[in-house]
Amino acid sequence: MILSEDTTRELQDLLGDGFAELVDTYVADAALHVQALEKLLQQGDSSAMEQPAHALKGSSANIGAMALMEAASTLVKQCRSGKVDNPAAAVANIRACYEQLVPLLVKLR
Repeated sequence: MILSEDTTRELQDLLGDGFAELVDTYVADAALHVQALEKLLQQGDSSAMEQPAHALKGSSANIGAMALMEAASTLVKQCRSGKVDNPAAAVANIRACYEQLVPLLVKLR
């Protein structure tokens, strides 16, 4: 599941017109976290990926971005274990989840 309709519906009901601002903020912030992960991958610093992945996991869970939350959560767990098996694949998966998510969120604005 890319996006939890229940979560987004609850947020829309709760925030009303503020939901559009939440979506805009989330999309912009998530893009920064994905870019940070890509930069760390280029630098070969997979151990530092935990912080942006953790931030992405939390914000994605809050907005109902389930696929992105799960992808980020997997990377966080690997970082914490000290063994990131395939950082390039993990970051590519996170990027793909983000790219699939954005049009769905924007449509809900």
